[in-house]
Amino acid sequence: CTFWGKKPWSRKKKILWQLGTLIGAPVGITLIAGIAVPAMVIGIPVYIGRK
Repeated sequence: CTFWGKKPWSRKKKILWQLGTLIGAPVGITLIAGIAVPAMVIGIPVYIGRK
């Protein structure tokens, strides 16, 4: 059993996976930041205000 699953991946599948990771990572980070930043901007003053 290999890291990639039951059978070894083909060359094409590995390249597609790497491209997907390269493109997906910045998009994922942008989406997380886009949600986290407004949540912090709204959440921190509310959290401090409740103390």
